[in-house]
Amino acid sequence: MAKKKAPPKRQKYKVGQVVAIPLSKRKFAYAKVFNDFDLGVYNFLTTQIEPLERVVKKKFLYFNAVTDRAIKNGTFVVIGEQPFPDEKSAYAPPMATGVFPGDPDMDTLQIIHRGTARYATPREAAGMDIRDFSPRPELFVKDVIDRLVKRNNRRYRIKK
Repeated sequence: MAKKKAPPKRQKYKVGQVVAIPLSKRKFAYAKVFNDFDLGVYNFLTTQIEPLERVVKKKFLYFNAVTDRAIKNGTFVVIGEQPFPDEKSAYAPPMATGVFPGDPDMDTLQIIHRGTARYATPREAAGMDIRDFSPRPELFVKDVIDRLVKRNNRRYRIKK
């Protein structure tokens, strides 16, 4: 008789945590929790969960928002915590929002930063990541696979 897989262990959600994100085919991505439900995804992909000290040496590839559910229910595994030096640095950098990747319609383009959004021109937002919110963890994982594994990160930026 096969063993039943144990449900993931419940965890607290806290700004500054670093999590391992299980992807398909026994791969792991990593992200750091920022304010406003943003995660900074490291430019780092492994076949086993690596220690915090190795992960935080890597640079962020991009930032995006996701529900806290995957961390709280243990799907994204907390591997440690790296506190922010101050409150300002606990926010992701400014991002473009209100548009979809590849969408030529920029009428609803906004820049969001530290919880505040303002309308912007494509010129003001040029080169910024497009922020979206993944209401389900599996949508965030799809995003990570497309941007990190398949290397399609550029298509999620406002063109310069």
